[in-house]
Amino acid sequence: MAKGKSDYLVLYRFFDADGELLYIGRSVDVWRRLQDHCNGSRFYGEAASVTLQRGFACEKDLCAAEVEAIRIEKPRYNIAHNGGRPIGGRTHPRPRRARRGFGRLRQRDSGRWYASYLHVGALHRAPVSFPSKDAAAAWLQSERDLIDLDVRRAGTWTPPGARDGCAVS
Repeated sequence: MAKGKSDYLVLYRFFDADGELLYIGRSVDVWRRLQDHCNGSRFYGEAASVTLQRGFACEKDLCAAEVEAIRIEKPRYNIAHNGGRPIGGRTHPRPRRARRGFGRLRQRDSGRWYASYLHVGALHRAPVSFPSKDAAAAWLQSERDLIDLDVRRAGTWTPPGARDGCAVS
């Protein structure tokens, strides 16, 4: 069944382990947006689950639903439409750090770098760690290139673990 535009208009909610609402957001590319949260949202470390609400007729309806949900449900970390500050949180938002366009890089205590990314609803990790941030970033870029190639020629992308003869991430 082909997806219509309303399938891509998503209102999402993050909850902590106790079921408390942490954050409400909207997106037309939900998997990329969830990856963005994974790479740098204040609440992501507390998040235990996420719900997706679909079926909006247009982006205007989606925006209106987000504003109404934030005002009524009062999520802890939303600033906009929530009285200007997070509930029980800081009065000023933290300065945003630069975000990667694709994937996530983490440096471990050993000094080595690990890379991962979300694609097709699953987290994929590099099969090895890297000695430098640049090397890990280069691996991520090569993965992005493979995914872009797959968009043009379906069937060319496989998970990194499957390519290397390892278990799938």
